[in-house]
Amino acid sequence: TIAESDASDLHSPFSTGRFGFRSTVKSDKLEVVTAAGGQTLRVTNKGLAVTYSFDAAGRIATQTAQSPDGEVVVRMSDYRQVQGVWIAFLSESFLNGQRTRTDRTLEVQINPVLSAEKFAKP
Repeated sequence: TIAESDASDLHSPFSTGRFGFRSTVKSDKLEVVTAAGGQTLRVTNKGLAVTYSFDAAGRIATQTAQSPDGEVVVRMSDYRQVQGVWIAFLSESFLNGQRTRTDRTLEVQINPVLSAEKFAKP
């Protein structure tokens, strides 16, 4: 469950954490870039380039992008398996090297069964 105050983050190109890499995004350009730490993936969509680096297990370790305010870096860690899916339980966001946000996931449920009353009018 995501807090209502954080829901707007899902619409941001700088959306972080497990929402930051969406399969529904139709990128203008995908590039595999060789960097000092290994290979990274650069995804460009509508002029915004986001570079993803991966840890040794192939999970996203960082996302980097340029914003009007400077460089935005999101570091993901504390990966845990939930029903066979690796989920980052810690996400730290930085703007120009200064921490701006820390998100800790407490619990993840994948495809929970929801009752009809959850969708009933209040």
